[in-house]
Amino acid sequence: MNIESRLRRVEAAEQIRLLKARYCDLCDQGYPADELCSLFTEDGIWDGGEMGVFEGRDALHRFFSNMPDIMSFAIHHVTNSAVEVNDDATGARCMRTRPTGPRRWNVRYAHNASNPG
Repeated sequence: MNIESRLRRVEAAEQIRLLKARYCDLCDQGYPADELCSLFTEDGIWDGGEMGVFEGRDALHRFFSNMPDIMSFAIHHVTNSAVEVNDDATGARCMRTRPTGPRRWNVRYAHNASNPG
C-alpha cells in the first residue's frame, strides 16, 4: 500500500472519530435536533437498542426533538475507541458510558459498520 492510500485511511479514521465526538458533544448540549440530524446521511439509522431504531432524517429529527423530555441530562463518555478503514468497509467500535438516573449509569459497547458498495 502506498503512502497516499495509507494517509487517506488515517484521515478517514480521524474524521470518524471527530464525527463521533461531535455527536456526543451535541447530545450533551441538549440534543439540538437540526445539528444532530446534519451528522447523518438522508437514510441514516440511529439504533438505540431498547430506546428504538429510527431511520431517515425525519424520524431522527422527531426522536432527537423529544430527547430532552426523555433524558434531561446527558454526559457521554466514550473510551476504547477503534476505527478500521479498508477498501470494502469501515467499522468503528467504542464503549460509551452515560448517566441514566440518580446513581445509575449505562455502559454500552457500540459497533458501527458501513459498506460503501
